[in-house]
Amino acid sequence: GVIIVASGGKPAELVNLSVNRGDLFMVIACFFYAAYSVGLSKRPQVGALSLFAVMAGSAWSLQHIDLVDYADAAGRVCRHRLGARLDELVMQSAGVMSAVTWPHNTMYEDAWLNRRLAVHVTGIGELPAIGNRSPADRATQNDLLELVQFVRDQLAAANARAAGRHELLPALERTNPVRGLQGRFCSGEWLSAWQQAVARNVAKHRNLLVLSPYSVLPQHSKATPAAADILPMLNFSDACWFADPPSFEGWKFNDFKDFHRRARAEIRRREAPPIVAARV
Repeated sequence: GVIIVASGGKPAELVNLSVNRGDLFMVIACFFYAAYSVGLSKRPQVGALSLFAVMAGSAWSLQHIDLVDYADAAGRVCRHRLGARLDELVMQSAGVMSAVTWPHNTMYEDAWLNRRLAVHVTGIGELPAIGNRSPADRATQNDLLELVQFVRDQLAAANARAAGRHELLPALERTNPVRGLQGRFCSGEWLSAWQQAVARNVAKHRNLLVLSPYSVLPQHSKATPAAADILPMLNFSDACWFADPPSFEGWKFNDFKDFHRRARAEIRRREAPPIVAARV
């Protein structure tokens, strides 16, 4: 049917057609669009605008930690094992980023300059469910908040250790005020003062603790509105993740609305960390 329409009802006329440069570009464009369409099934579960904004501006090494993997039958997390895994993620991240083939030169430069490491932590809401504890219990809330703070502190400590063993974040090195200065302009006191300042903020990577408000909800059992009492954990996050919403089956509309209002309030208290992905 396409051939008949394109040839005006005279298929024999197709042999007289000539191919120019524009036709070649259209064939190439069709190939790339077909590859893009096939690849959509494997793209990250984020909003379209968020996906392209992150892809265009920066290069990230995204890692995932499920706290359930480090918990016993009572929902208590083995911090020794968890800490060791966080250390491993930080140490491996630089090698992973250098091995990745980035789409364009801007991302190659950003990967080398900033070494952005995003650690997405999940399973927070599953821990009380495993131990048959109520998320409304104050002791449970405090335990979970301390656990999230432990993850953040461990990432920061591992980051500092990695910088001490190897080299500082290149973006941080660029702040050295004596770079490029020689002779009388290169003061040893300047260098010493800069090194002391950097020692207080030493970093190997741009660490990013990513938390989702939905992480306070259990994934394998029925979620209750009381889980909203754990939302203050978002104050420890550097960014929030709203992808993959869980089932709110059985919730009243007001409970659903109040949950998201409280999540928004906690994010605003944290001075609005950047949204990595939003799909509510």
